Amino acid sequence: MIIMGSVTVIVGLMPPASMIGIIAPISLLVLRVIQGIAVGGEWGGAALMALEHAPRQAGFAASFANAGGRPGLCLRLSSCLS
Repeated sequence: MIIMGSVTVIVGLMPPASMIGIIAPISLLVLRVIQGIAVGGEWGGAALMALEHAPRQAGFAASFANAGGRPGLCLRLSSCLS
């Protein structure tokens, strides 16, 4: 979570390409790869926490970590389209 949060802050504070040139898209690509790696670590932890702390139907509770990605993407895209 620390990696994801710090990389997100760095992406938000990064200057535009007009200021730093070709380094901007290259660094953005590298930072997005690091974010992808961080998501992989967080995803398993989220499923495990849901599985361990569910009072009943632990498998169903853990499935929400996997099932939440697609609806989140659809919500994000629908907000971009409007």
